[in-house]
Amino acid sequence: MTAKRTEKQAKVAPHRKRVDGWNPLLLAVFIATSASSRADEGSGLEWFVDETIRHESNLLRLPAGSSSSRLGGRSYADTVNIATLGARFEKTYGLQNVHIEAAYIDYRYQNFSYLNFGTFNYRANWGWAITPRFHGNVSTQRRKLPNNAGDTSNVNRIDQRNDRLDTSQRLDGIYELGARWHVVGALARYSQRNTIPLVIESASRQTTGDLGLRYVLPSGSLATLTFRTASGSYTDSLSDIVEASRRFDQKEVELDTLWRMTAKTSLGLRIAQRDRNHPLDPVRNFDGMRGMVRFNWSATPRVTLASGWIRDLEAFQSSYSTYFKSDRVFVEPTWQISDKTRMNARFAKTERGYEGPPDPSTAIDRHDTEHELAVGVEWRPRSFLSLRSAIRQTRRESTRAGIDYKNTSIGIGANMEF
Repeated sequence: MTAKRTEKQAKVAPHRKRVDGWNPLLLAVFIATSASSRADEGSGLEWFVDETIRHESNLLRLPAGSSSSRLGGRSYADTVNIATLGARFEKTYGLQNVHIEAAYIDYRYQNFSYLNFGTFNYRANWGWAITPRFHGNVSTQRRKLPNNAGDTSNVNRIDQRNDRLDTSQRLDGIYELGARWHVVGALARYSQRNTIPLVIESASRQTTGDLGLRYVLPSGSLATLTFRTASGSYTDSLSDIVEASRRFDQKEVELDTLWRMTAKTSLGLRIAQRDRNHPLDPVRNFDGMRGMVRFNWSATPRVTLASGWIRDLEAFQSSYSTYFKSDRVFVEPTWQISDKTRMNARFAKTERGYEGPPDPSTAIDRHDTEHELAVGVEWRPRSFLSLRSAIRQTRRESTRAGIDYKNTSIGIGANMEF
């Protein structure tokens, strides 16, 4: 029953005329601020338009040698046009700061027109302060975008659109006990939905709570110890996840530090222990370490370099795996060629292993290696106008048959603010 309903929804979704995500309250606030801003040049309201044209050599991330008959005789390649119209508002009222940004984004594909869609995304933040020592943020966000085709493409679903909708609401605060010791805390609620159920990054809802202590040095170096709890459930109707597996609880202890070594260098270190439990299905429980090392270097006033390593541990609820571990190394140089021109690049490699089979008889050996190479240039001929171009190549090699792919993306874009 679920499969039939999902297939029907997927076929109908591309033809909807309604724009997803309109929030009446946010729209009312935006209209009010827009109207009042006309009488005040310093209102903080700014409009922007953005246009991106990007060609993908393998849009659906299919393995080499895939038959074009699966695509109705069409090529793997496609060109997508992404048009954005939006506005942002920011203003400070005493100790309070308000920031709102909203945009309508329209995706149009040249060959795979069933992937077309439009959406209204927004984020809003109130930087509150009761006193200069007691302050924080209240924020909400909605973001809808196409799912990563490398994680969603398979023989049964390449002809169906799959989008991802993320929403969040968060309240955080800091109380400064003194110049160096701060108490930090947060409450948040997150929701993620997919047009079609996925295994990786399955749709879920969760509520989290943080409590921590931070030590700050006059140089800007700091260390934060945080205790974090979460509870939630998966909401996708996947055939290989039993109902008992949907609920989960998670605890995490994290130490996050930033060391400003010199005026030109800084080192970020983060280490965390994560413990995830499924109360009604303990075979899917897992725990382990997460972490990050990031080094930033301003080699010259115009050349900077960021490099690092990231260890991640995330749920992957399938018949052959409960979670995956990934190790990512990256190098990201930036060159400010002139006051108006900037060039950046990224080199990254990710190793991902899938572990914790809920049933040893269903275990498979899956290990993915992903490579990324990207180069971009941005030119700002005027303060309100920027032009950009980029080329990006991604490649995945896997021990599991049928999911290797290679893709080259070439794009140009323009952004105007007024």
